[in-house]
Amino acid sequence: MRCMTSGLHATAVLLSILVSGSLAAESETEPPPAPRSEEADRVAEPGMGQREKFRERMRVLRETGGDGDFSGFENEAAEEAAKRRDQAIRREAESANDELDALEEEMLQDSLNEQGLWGGTGCFARPPDLSHQQDLALYKDLTKDDFLEKRPDRTRTPGKEATKLHADVYVVISCALNTIVDRPREDHFVARARRASYFPMISRSRSWWNPASKKPAPEVLAHAQLHLELARMLSEELTAKFEQGLVAVRGEGRSEEAALARFQQRWGKHIQEARDELHRLGRAYDRETGFGSIGGRQAAWARRFGDGLPAVRAGAVPTAN
Repeated sequence: MRCMTSGLHATAVLLSILVSGSLAAESETEPPPAPRSEEADRVAEPGMGQREKFRERMRVLRETGGDGDFSGFENEAAEEAAKRRDQAIRREAESANDELDALEEEMLQDSLNEQGLWGGTGCFARPPDLSHQQDLALYKDLTKDDFLEKRPDRTRTPGKEATKLHADVYVVISCALNTIVDRPREDHFVARARRASYFPMISRSRSWWNPASKKPAPEVLAHAQLHLELARMLSEELTAKFEQGLVAVRGEGRSEEAALARFQQRWGKHIQEARDELHRLGRAYDRETGFGSIGGRQAAWARRFGDGLPAVRAGAVPTAN
């Protein structure tokens, strides 16, 4: 019995060794690759990381019954879009020679680029020297030589109104703008204006003198000069408000580029609001005076200008554009 038991034991040991050896041999052989899905073979697309973040936030939102917050995705997406817009603006500024930029409806690209127009703000990066310009000019006493356009601008004075004009001076409000970007936190940037000065700017190439006008040139120039005076008064008011800290335009973002892009957009809107008021008051002045043809009203408006901007605003009758 002892020998039989010993033999059975030896046989079991041998079988154990053979089985172990077989398993080891099989383990050394690489298993066949698992089938891959089309999703796994797909090349990662731009923005997949953002979509995954969005899905995760949506999952949290559903699980918490609406208490989740996925607004971070919206913020990140907005900042990424702002960053790309800023990069596109810079690329266009480097490559554009004859194309129009942010003041495309008002000034020519080549004239403005020479002076350092900054982004989409409608302002210059430094006070411009326009003494060598044939087109652009700052505040000055107008002469007939400042009106070089060959036909009236019907986008500003539509229809038959244009034929009533003796002259049309093209003036806008611009500024010299210096910015600074603060970083109050690691992932929080704030862009703001450190210095800003506003001024009127005329375009001779878009200012028109009506060759059919029978009105004496000094009277035509006196009417046009008050349009330029109005832009000067509004510019000085804006400069004073900025110095008093009353122009609160900021741009915030998680990167310096995003903050600057938002600031440019908001500052451009701020400048456009100033130009809209210039247009509104100028239209009221033209209509009330019959474009300078009604002598008594022209004299009354000249007195209002002498009394200052509040008097001009008080005398302006709201009219549709």
